[in-house]
Amino acid sequence: MNQVFEQLQDSITGITKENIDAFETLLDPDIYEEIEVGKSLGIGVVQEGTAAGIAAYGLDTEPLDGGKILRIKYFMIHSDYRLEGLGDELMAALIAAANEAGADIVAVSFQKDLEDLRGFLEGWGFLLEDGISPEIALNLKDVKNHRLLMENSMGVKALIDEESGDDRRLIKRCFRIWGYSGFLNNTALLSDYLDMDLSCYMGTKEAPLALLLVHRTPKGKVVVEYLNSADPGSEDEIMLLSYVCYEAMGKYGNKTLITVKPDTMEFILNLDADQLFKKHLLLNITEGILFLDQE
Repeated sequence: MNQVFEQLQDSITGITKENIDAFETLLDPDIYEEIEVGKSLGIGVVQEGTAAGIAAYGLDTEPLDGGKILRIKYFMIHSDYRLEGLGDELMAALIAAANEAGADIVAVSFQKDLEDLRGFLEGWGFLLEDGISPEIALNLKDVKNHRLLMENSMGVKALIDEESGDDRRLIKRCFRIWGYSGFLNNTALLSDYLDMDLSCYMGTKEAPLALLLVHRTPKGKVVVEYLNSADPGSEDEIMLLSYVCYEAMGKYGNKTLITVKPDTMEFILNLDADQLFKKHLLLNITEGILFLDQE
């Protein structure tokens, strides 16, 4: 029996730095890292002194009405403990966490062909709709004109600044100015979590116009998060992305995948007359929504 669970027989527990290693075999490496740095929260279920299940989630704010959404990012029950009701216990704990946080909605997305998960969610009252992935992956091996990619990135500056060392302060300033708080809960870890060579901005450090935060996950995927002072859809986006792609090829090689949100990618594809980013991957998924009664 793991010592962490000596006092946790058959119970639900929050995932902390002290017990996350006991759940490591159940976790995707990228999700493990997100919980470890505070980008996601975790709930585990213990059975007979063993890590039997885990869920990871994040809390978002709806941009239109300011309502809160709990997004389930990961949900796993150990194969030895399935069909024993532990999935229901874990889902009940997630809904309790949503209610405690004042969330109005629990949301989840998953691969379209997971029929058992579909049935489980429908049993909990989730409304399901088939769609496309909230991420689009750019495969750098499909980028043909590297020189044009470099030219597109003129005027973009890396966040790292060995002389002033104020890159973290610039990020925090942008978060404060633009009212953004969703990238990383613990901003003290920003410089360690982000790839500061690829993370970049336009404008000046005193008056930034746009910011692209970049993180390379343990599985090797490059994740980008675009922030700016106006609505998405400006030429800044393609210039920033060109910089990231060009630098990523030199640093990680042309097999790197870079994930981008669909609204950003749609704009880039329309703007990209040279078709640098023509090829991209759309994944068929199912999205589920559960409305909570907050009365």
